[in-house]
Amino acid sequence: VTLTLAEGAKSRLEGPGRAGEATSSVAMPSLYSVAIDSVEATVVDDANGEPKQLVVLSFNDTLKDRDIASQVKLWLLPEAFVPSPQRKADPDSDYQKTVPYPWSEGEVDAATLKAATPLRFELLPGERPESVFLTTWYDGLFPPADDADMDLAFWEQVQAVKQAVNKAIEEARNRKELRANLAADATLYVDERLAGLLGRLGDELRFVTITSTATLAPLADAPAELPDSAVAGLKVQVAPSPHDKCVRCWHHRPDIGTHPEHPELCGRCVTNLEGDGEERHYA
Repeated sequence: VTLTLAEGAKSRLEGPGRAGEATSSVAMPSLYSVAIDSVEATVVDDANGEPKQLVVLSFNDTLKDRDIASQVKLWLLPEAFVPSPQRKADPDSDYQKTVPYPWSEGEVDAATLKAATPLRFELLPGERPESVFLTTWYDGLFPPADDADMDLAFWEQVQAVKQAVNKAIEEARNRKELRANLAADATLYVDERLAGLLGRLGDELRFVTITSTATLAPLADAPAELPDSAVAGLKVQVAPSPHDKCVRCWHHRPDIGTHPEHPELCGRCVTNLEGDGEERHYA
């Protein structure tokens, strides 16, 4: 299957259109595309130290275990030569008298398999996770300690606030007032408790809410028509940012156009490209 993205195609999240055409192809599996890359017989020790015979199959694509089990058959070939209509017995051939007979792949036909012994086997799938969605790709993460300055309860509250902001943005998008999260400036009207909690994140609060700005304001200053959120002590107001968008990070920032060498970038991106890089602590 070949996918072509035409020149000028634009993202629904805004931004300039493509400067040129982009094409990519992917091979789709079909009835005859699956093949065995290799077959290897080996002997390994089991958990009790007993030798076990294994046949290792490698395929050119990922297959379901049950499909492999239903389609793979194993035979123990006869020790002596077996004649067939295509392979005549030669009483003068010392080679045919060899025991065990050195069967080649081309000699194994219906007559050979009829004289062979079918083998029962147990499928041992290769190691892989049950689901890619349940797989741990990085095991260095750990929950915050119970006595941590920002404990699990802190981040659960921050997550609840983020969900409230998401809801306000989605409602604004439904009203055609916004086109994307990063096009929004968010004002969070909060009580004293939330002001202290969210204020600890500083400017990084906007990275949590995934908006161009995230400003805290007293709950008492919230417009009367602004509805309560699902979080006690929080009302959320979102509006389109009046600033230009950084072409690198897509945040709308007031300093875009003030950097002569990078007129389309925000200061954060300029620092990341040419400076020591931004310093982030929480998000």
